[in-house]
Amino acid sequence: MELRVDGLEEIVKAAVKQAIWELNATKPPQSGGVRLWMNKTQAAEYIGISRQVLESLIGEGLPVAKLTAGRYVLNKHDIDDWLKKRA
Repeated sequence: MELRVDGLEEIVKAAVKQAIWELNATKPPQSGGVRLWMNKTQAAEYIGISRQVLESLIGEGLPVAKLTAGRYVLNKHDIDDWLKKRA
């Protein structure tokens, strides 16, 4: 028996988008007010670099997640861990 749900991909994408929005709307105290998930501009500001330098770091392996419509997000913990390994 095969279960098929029309539009399942769109439903999952919408759920992920909503979850990320909710994560961004909540700034946990232990994060120092920094969002857990950031777009490229926010991530560059968090690190204290330009968007161009951030793009270069992504090219060197800084973890980034691609969402729908060409949007990218970076996780604060991934950024911190990656930078510590490079220090």
